[in-house]
Amino acid sequence: SQMLRLVATPSNLQNLVTFLLGMAMTLVINRWWTMREKFNAMLSGSEGMSLMASSLVGTPGSEKAGLSAPEAHLRQEIVRYCNLGQRLLTLEAQRSFEDGGAPDGPFKELLVSKLITTEEVKVLHGQEMAGNRHTTVFYWLTALLRQCTQQGRVAFSDLMLTRLSSNIGKMHRNADDVLTLLSSQLPYAYIQLLSWCVVVFLFMNTCYTANKLFSGMSFYGAERTNLYFWSFFEVSLRVSVFMGIPVMFGFFDNPFGHDAANFPT
Repeated sequence: SQMLRLVATPSNLQNLVTFLLGMAMTLVINRWWTMREKFNAMLSGSEGMSLMASSLVGTPGSEKAGLSAPEAHLRQEIVRYCNLGQRLLTLEAQRSFEDGGAPDGPFKELLVSKLITTEEVKVLHGQEMAGNRHTTVFYWLTALLRQCTQQGRVAFSDLMLTRLSSNIGKMHRNADDVLTLLSSQLPYAYIQLLSWCVVVFLFMNTCYTANKLFSGMSFYGAERTNLYFWSFFEVSLRVSVFMGIPVMFGFFDNPFGHDAANFPT
């Protein structure tokens, strides 16, 4: 009937569904890309901090005479804290501490790799607020650099302490931004509206195609008997695309893990 053809015309919803999907995909990709930039900036800051520590920590002339045991230990500690803060951020992003951070859980890996000590595990184990652990490590790193400066083990101490502290602050802000982006997702109501519109649109499109095939109507001037296969192909393609795009949102939701779409950690 004419009323069925009017109601089942998919173009009534196609523009709305396309707009909603396009806006959602833009927001998701922008969120993922910003998270990627922040995470890369944090990694670059960690590597730069390790390099600066290797070149600046030590008494004058120690490079020729050889580092003393305390100076070598200080360099190792600075590099270890940089790597530990980076690794803790990754574990927090992967929600590995949601079980309470038991020592036989994510901390076991850190203990085996000697990135953390047993005493530090006890301190971090008591912090249940998300994002607290890497913040504590950056605080330890800042305190260690101040101690090195007071002992005269940092070259150009007044200038370098300010610069190193600024670098640690940038690393901390980038790490916090990553966790903030992870916790801020698309509104639940928007996702439900989008899913409902997609399902209704695909149902209407399928009904419209079937109505044209079995009512004697033609597609673009061709006879309907020649287009059964192509109609099935068209409907299948629409379903795959419009149902596949929302599924892609899940791959970009948390890019920290072991999937192909996740960041290398």
